[in-house]
Amino acid sequence: MILYLVLIISVSLLSATDYYVSPNGSDDNSGTIETPFQTIQHAADLMQSGDNCYLRGGAYHEEIQINNLHGTSSDPITFTNYQDEPVILDGTIPITSAWTVHDGNIYKTTIDFDIWQLFEENRMLISARWPNANLEDNSLWNDEEFWGHGGPLDQNGLQYDEPHDGLSLAALNMDLTGAMAVLNVGNWKSWTRVVQNHAVGQDYFNYESVESNGYKDNWPKHRYMLECHLDLLDQPNEWFYDPATGELYVWLEGGVTPSGGDIRGKVQSYAMQIVNSSHVIVDNLGFFGTTLKAESSHNITLQNSQLLYPSYSRRMLGESDDTDITAFINSASEIAGNRITRCEIAYTDGPAIQMKGTDNIIEDNLIHHIDYSCSNYSNNSFSIHTISAPGMTFRRNTVHTTGNASTYRSGSYSEGHPILVELNHFYNCGLMQSDGANIQIGANSRNGSVVRYNWLHDTQKYCIRFDGKFEHGEGGYSTNGLIHHNVTWNTTNLGLRIKGDYHQTYNNSCFSSSYPDIVIRGIGGGMQHANTRNNAAICISGAKFDEDEPIPGIYEYNWNGCDSGGLELQDQLTDPENFDFFPQTGSDLINAGVFIDGITEGIIDGTPDIGAYEHGGENWVPGVTWDVSSDSVDVDEQRNSETLPKAFHLQQNYPNPFNSRTQIRFNLNHRQKIRLSVHSITGKLINTILNKSMDDGHHIIEWNPVEISTGIYFIRLESENGVQMKKCLLLK
Repeated sequence: MILYLVLIISVSLLSATDYYVSPNGSDDNSGTIETPFQTIQHAADLMQSGDNCYLRGGAYHEEIQINNLHGTSSDPITFTNYQDEPVILDGTIPITSAWTVHDGNIYKTTIDFDIWQLFEENRMLISARWPNANLEDNSLWNDEEFWGHGGPLDQNGLQYDEPHDGLSLAALNMDLTGAMAVLNVGNWKSWTRVVQNHAVGQDYFNYESVESNGYKDNWPKHRYMLECHLDLLDQPNEWFYDPATGELYVWLEGGVTPSGGDIRGKVQSYAMQIVNSSHVIVDNLGFFGTTLKAESSHNITLQNSQLLYPSYSRRMLGESDDTDITAFINSASEIAGNRITRCEIAYTDGPAIQMKGTDNIIEDNLIHHIDYSCSNYSNNSFSIHTISAPGMTFRRNTVHTTGNASTYRSGSYSEGHPILVELNHFYNCGLMQSDGANIQIGANSRNGSVVRYNWLHDTQKYCIRFDGKFEHGEGGYSTNGLIHHNVTWNTTNLGLRIKGDYHQTYNNSCFSSSYPDIVIRGIGGGMQHANTRNNAAICISGAKFDEDEPIPGIYEYNWNGCDSGGLELQDQLTDPENFDFFPQTGSDLINAGVFIDGITEGIIDGTPDIGAYEHGGENWVPGVTWDVSSDSVDVDEQRNSETLPKAFHLQQNYPNPFNSRTQIRFNLNHRQKIRLSVHSITGKLINTILNKSMDDGHHIIEWNPVEISTGIYFIRLESENGVQMKKCLLLK
C-alpha cells in the first residue's frame, strides 16, 4: 500500500507542467522560461491538474476564458507571477488618435470603440457631472454637499431640486434632457434613469418611474446627481463620451493637451472568467480597470492580489444594467468553497464583491472606496453582497469609505452552515444611502449566525444589525443569533440593533452614538427569550427612540449608563481614543460580569469583566494582517551594518498600500552604483529617488511622493547585478 501511494504521488509530480508567459513571448514558443508564450489564454488552454502558469513582469490585456479546467486539492492549477515580478491584467487601452481643441481647455478626439471609464495614466478622471465632485478629497462619497437635494414636490418620475450650498439646478441655465440621472429616492435603493424632459432654467425634470414599492416618499432624504452630458463638462479632470458619434472629450489639469498613451479607456469588464472549473488559484496579480468572475465553479481562490478600479458602471454608454463586479457565483445549495484572501479591492462604482454558494470565505482583505453612486446594480444596497451564501465566513477584513446602505450583508441560512463574521474593522461606511448597517445579518440568515470581535466606528449607519420578525418561536425565523465581543463608537445611529428572538448578546462595548448604543428591540412582543449579559454601553434600551423602554428577555450583569445617571463609558476605559478598550484600573466593569459557556473562557482573575475586553486579558486587534509590521526599522536608520547581505535584493516597500510615505528597503552585497526609481503601470518614469554609488549593506530609503495621484506604481532598482521591481499602491 505504501509503495502504491508513493507511486501515485510520483506520477502526480512528474505530470505537472510549468508554463511561462511574457508580453515579449510568442504563442509559437514552447512555453518554457527561455521561450515563453505571449498570452495567458494559450497557457490556460494547455493546462491540467497540478500545472502552474508563471507570468513574467509587465501588462497583459486579455479576456481569458477558463472552461472545464479542474485541479484537485493536492494538485491545484495556479496562475501567478514569476519571482515577485509585477504583473498587471489591464482592462484599459491607450487612446492614440489625434486630439483637437473643442472649446477652451476641452479637447476632442474620435475613437472607433466604446469606453465607459477614462484614466490619465492610472488616475481616474471623473465623468462630466453635476454637482461637481472628485476622487482625491472623497467628495464623491459626500451626498450632503455634492449631490442635488430633492424637494417637497418630488414624485415618482418627477424630480425637483431644492437649492443648497450655492447649488441650483435652475441656475445652471442648461437643457439637460438626455443626461443620466442617478436617483437615491428609495432610502436604501438608487436607480439610474435618463432625463426625459428638462428645459433651461427649470428646477425639475422627468424620468421613467422606478418600481413603486422601492420609491420612498420622504423627500428630505432624496438625493440625485446628473451625468453624461457634454454641457456638464465644466472643470479639469472631467470627460464625456458620445457613443453615437464616437467623440471623446476631456479637460485635463492645467488645460494641457492629451498626448501619446497617457489617456486610457476602459474597454473590458473581466480579464478572467472561470466557468465550470475547480481548484484554480489566481495569485499575486494586479488587476487594473478589470476584474475576475467565476461561475458554477468550486474551490476557486483569488489571493495576494490588488484590484484597482475593478468595476465601473456603463452609464456613459446610456446603460442602466447591473455593473459587472468581482463575483463568485454558484447556487445557494452548492458547496462552493471559493475564497478571496489577502487582496486589496479599491475604487469601484458598484459593489466590491458578490459571492453565492455555500461555505465561501472572504478573509484578510483591504476593501475601500466602494460605490459612490450605489446604482446600476439590482441588489444595490450592499457593498459586499453575499446573499444566497450559507456558511459564509467574513473574517479579518478592513473595510472603509463605502457608499451603500449595508456594507456587508450575510447570506441565507442553511442547516449546518451558519454565518461567521469576526475580527473585521469597519469605518466611514454607508455614506450615500439611508437605513442599513455596516454588518447586517438578514432575517433569513440568523439561525446560528455569529458576529464577534469586530470594531465598527465613525459611520452614519447602524454598526451591527440583526433583522427579524417577531411572530416565530424558538428555532424558527429570525432567531438564535450570537453577537459578542464587538466594539462600536462614534456613530450617528445605533451601535447594535437586535431584532427577532432568542438572540444572545454578550460582552459588547458600545459608546458615542446619537441614539441608545444598544437596542434589544422589544416593541411588539418580540425578543422575550433574548439573553443580554456583560454588555457595556452609554445607553441600552428596548427601543431606538426611548431610553426608558424596558429591555426584553434575560437582561443582567450589564453596565448601562442610562441607569447610572448618564455616566460615560469612555471614562471606564483605558484610552479609547487610541484603541485601548480595556477597563482602566478601578473601573466598575472589572469582575462585574458573569460566566457564559463558550464566551468567557480564559478569565485570569476569577470573575469575568463587563465589556469586550478583559482587564489583563488578550488585546485582540481586528482587521487585515498583511500591512502591519511589528518590527519595522526606524525611518532615520538608513543602514544596518550588523549583518551584510549575500545578494542584491529589493524588498517589498512598507507600508503597502500607503497614503503619504513609505519605506523602500534593498540589499547590496558590495559597493556599486544603483538607480532607484518609480514608474507608472505603463512604464513611464515618475520619480528618480537615487542615482549614485552606495556601500554594501541593508539600506532603507523613505519615499514621500508629492503631486502624484492614487494608483499602482512600480519601484525599480537597477545596478550591475541586474534589475528588480516591486509593485506598490499609493492611496490618497
